[in-house]
Amino acid sequence: MKTIFKTILILFIVLQISCDENTDTSTPTNIFTVSGTDYDTPNCYIETNDTHINLFFTNGRMYVNDPNQPGSSGDWLFSLNTTNFAFFQLKFSDNSNLNANIIPGTYNADSGNTTVGHNLVVNSITPAFFINGVEFGMGADGQGTFNSGAGTVIVNSYTPANGSVLGEINIDYTLGGISGHYEGNWGLLLD
Repeated sequence: MKTIFKTILILFIVLQISCDENTDTSTPTNIFTVSGTDYDTPNCYIETNDTHINLFFTNGRMYVNDPNQPGSSGDWLFSLNTTNFAFFQLKFSDNSNLNANIIPGTYNADSGNTTVGHNLVVNSITPAFFINGVEFGMGADGQGTFNSGAGTVIVNSYTPANGSVLGEINIDYTLGGISGHYEGNWGLLLD
């Protein structure tokens, strides 16, 4: 009987030591994962128009290039430190429960306008373009690794911006074997 009691006591102590409260069950925040490697995307931008919503997740900053800054082409400029980028376009015609107001749900991302890239290079434009001391430029053609195609976006929660209070979003996304998550404030890209 003493042997059984000692065995149970030792087993109990071993289990208490090996089962601490530091189990890693948290959801990764503000990253996408490609082939087991995580890429940070601490910034989220949302752009809406009459036909779709664009969602951007980056590790740099973005600027809508509607004025077409001299020396640039394309719709957006990126801060020179941008190396990771995920872009999902949600067309209203492909998602019957979606309109200009984002609501929680699962959405199909347009296969022609969905891209995830990493190891990107952003080059300066001439003349150099700065906003608040941050230089913006254009993505270098052929630099980085890109994956494109149809994707899925799951909006877990969304809070619109209200005056000086920043909006928040909690979102999961996939593109092929790539998975990503973002949770936090978002910035609005104005067209």
